[in-house]
Amino acid sequence: MVKYIVFIIPCIAFAQSQLTIGLIETTNGEKIENADVYFKVNSLGTTSNDSGLFALNFNNVAKSDTLVVSHMGYKEYKCKVGDFLKNEKKHIQLIEHTFELDEIILSNAKPSEILTEAIENYENNHFTENTTYIGSIKEVLEENDTLTKLACSAIYLKIPKRKSKKVSITPTKNQSKKEHKSKLHNIYLFNPEEVIQDLKIKNWLIHLLNQIEKCDDIYIQEKKYGSYTVYEIVLEKKLSQTKKKKVSLIIEKESKGVMSIKYAADRGVAPEDWSTLFEDENKKIEQKPTFSSEDLILRPYQGRWVLREINMVIEFNCIIESGNQKQSLKNYNSFKILIDGIHEGKTDKKIKPFDLTRNFFNQIESNPFTNKHLLNSRELQFITE
Repeated sequence: MVKYIVFIIPCIAFAQSQLTIGLIETTNGEKIENADVYFKVNSLGTTSNDSGLFALNFNNVAKSDTLVVSHMGYKEYKCKVGDFLKNEKKHIQLIEHTFELDEIILSNAKPSEILTEAIENYENNHFTENTTYIGSIKEVLEENDTLTKLACSAIYLKIPKRKSKKVSITPTKNQSKKEHKSKLHNIYLFNPEEVIQDLKIKNWLIHLLNQIEKCDDIYIQEKKYGSYTVYEIVLEKKLSQTKKKKVSLIIEKESKGVMSIKYAADRGVAPEDWSTLFEDENKKIEQKPTFSSEDLILRPYQGRWVLREINMVIEFNCIIESGNQKQSLKNYNSFKILIDGIHEGKTDKKIKPFDLTRNFFNQIESNPFTNKHLLNSRELQFITE
């Protein structure tokens, strides 16, 4: 499976301004991917790519603010923004945390009690006010490791405090997509309703607490994430002799704030999981899901935790029958929301939100790609073909 990361280059995002590029690496010079980069006061943030690079707009960030870089297993890096901008190279080295074995393995902590405390303290630990985030979405589809669809859009993600109000995802004018001819008809595409379900972190916790006794294996460790001591809880359920589903949670030890939830599951265990995707007198296409995953990651902001990104992946095996010929094909679909920060001003009411009942891809306009900071090298090549 191809793993997608953000390929960052100096370009235009929401504001027409130059991004500042930085590099994150270990003391041995190894590049660190997926490090969390944010500010102590300002809500802006980003992550590093597989080359250790990150890009941020410092224009509206006070020089007295603090730049923070953190990653699981490394000591937290902090630097005043004014001092960081003075550094010509803007290289950041993270120092690895070291533990004795008995400091990591927990023998008496109970995951059910930790989850219960996380639920009870949820409102104190997480940003639950009416919030409008600024960010971007990206959807990528592949057939046998060949890109066939790519769509990106800058967005406003509005999450209301009241349950009676609906979440909305509104595109900006900065949206674009491209597609090549596909062998698959009515291909699977993500829709907003699936993504919105992932935003309900408290529901995740309640569900996992109710399911914990049904798990086959439970692991718990204590680790360091920057300056935080965290619990890593892993819940596994066997689906067959070779297939399973797994949920990994990172919960801050002191406050019981949720830092991440990662779900991965093998699919297609039963023969009836095969379904007909398309059929006419000349062709028949069947598909079976083989794997799916969902990652929900948060970052600290003013003493609480706010949304950083959502990643969703689903994979299918497909069989195309035409006459006496039969062809096997693998389909890969990924969807990502990256949050840049919290939007303090008003949004353009002339732009309508996405229809929550329809997939994202068909609602995004086919404009030239200006949001290239979202693309990796393969995707950059795809849009130029």
